[in-house]
Amino acid sequence: ALSYGNEDLPYSTTSLVTSDCVTCIEQEDPNRRDEEDDDDAEQGPEVSDQCGRLYEGAGKCESSINLSTSGKTSDANNAACSYINGIQFTKLNGVVDTSSRASRAA
Repeated sequence: ALSYGNEDLPYSTTSLVTSDCVTCIEQEDPNRRDEEDDDDAEQGPEVSDQCGRLYEGAGKCESSINLSTSGKTSDANNAACSYINGIQFTKLNGVVDTSSRASRAA
């Protein structure tokens, strides 16, 4: 355990961040019962507001998506392709492998 003086530091032996997943399926409100609920059940699961907002704000590189088969009617969002391609790397035995990078220094 990490310590400062004679005291153990919090989260020095366990992580503050968990790897637990959170569902993005909208959860049914047991206190709400109206005609809208009946329509929701017929349409199937919906994405929660939280996950929808997170996805909308996320950087995307949709250059490889076939829009005609994905059901998406708008143009592909490629605004983050350069960023995403710039941070990709492969680790082999703890060493960063840059041989697959497009731009390399001479």
